[in-house]
Amino acid sequence: MRGLRVAWKVLYLLGLMTLFVWPVAAQQTLTPGQVLTGNTNAAVTYPLPMQQGDAVTLTARSEAFDTYLEVRDNAGNILAEDDDGAGGLDSQLTFVAAQTATYSVTISAAFGDPSGPYSIEVENVSLQLMTYGDSFQIQPDGGQAYYLGFEATAGDVVNIFAASAQDTRLRVSTVTDQEIAIDDDDGPGTDPYIRRLYIPESGLYRLTVETLFDDPLLSQVDLTLQQTEALVIGADAVEIELGAAHDVEMLTLDAVAGQRYQLNIVTNAPDVPLSVEVTQPDELLALAYYNAQFLDEVSVVFSLEVGGLTHIVIDSPTDEANSQPNVLSVSLQAVP
Repeated sequence: MRGLRVAWKVLYLLGLMTLFVWPVAAQQTLTPGQVLTGNTNAAVTYPLPMQQGDAVTLTARSEAFDTYLEVRDNAGNILAEDDDGAGGLDSQLTFVAAQTATYSVTISAAFGDPSGPYSIEVENVSLQLMTYGDSFQIQPDGGQAYYLGFEATAGDVVNIFAASAQDTRLRVSTVTDQEIAIDDDDGPGTDPYIRRLYIPESGLYRLTVETLFDDPLLSQVDLTLQQTEALVIGADAVEIELGAAHDVEMLTLDAVAGQRYQLNIVTNAPDVPLSVEVTQPDELLALAYYNAQFLDEVSVVFSLEVGGLTHIVIDSPTDEANSQPNVLSVSLQAVP
């Protein structure tokens, strides 16, 4: 009987083990310029040694299952992940190493367990490092995405502008792949302009310049990175001009929790649409939002549950039919 009970316990434990899938440690180390293939019925993990500031693009493909990619540090924290970035059900992500270390790259399935053949490709990404005041020219070579980096200190405020005859988009993200800003055409015409971006943490940031609709880059891109100052708003009106060099402006205040504020805007172009967003760095969604058109004066009243750094983003998109810049007089006052 004792032998029978032991046998049942073994079978029970084996049954429990089938409920959990542990990543299988692969023997090979990932290196740039390499394509590895395999056949698996469980998540597979590869070591990826990198130097600080190195950047790679990882692509996982399979015709048998929906791939999912993860990059983790030595503590098991997920630093980057992707499901269908390579198109279809294949995965792709670009990762920048914040420090010299050996990272873990895991290939699994987006749903259920992976089962079948797969491949993983590692490509070096040339990460051009910029400093404040730099300009850099991206030459057209038929690519679709170009990666640059810059070191920043928490509290820095920066402008990033890309000028090109071709429609492009700008993205700014942390080395852990957290996107903090994106823009398509807030500059002149279809040029992207990220205006007065507040840097939340000190460290290395990735700047991506990409074409739209997966088109190849056929025109030169002139990229500029500038450090600027926050535009603080208060009872004294500040004048901003939108529609000539850029369509958006960001104003800053140190808000008091629970205090009601009234934002007053006077415009010289009431026929141009105007949108206002109130945001805070730790909030994903706007805390207040307002749209207006055909009004000479706009007043927006809002209050915040949490005090501290608060941004007011004013967007006044113009088109070729409206050549007159929108000059705005903006002030803010506390109200009962």
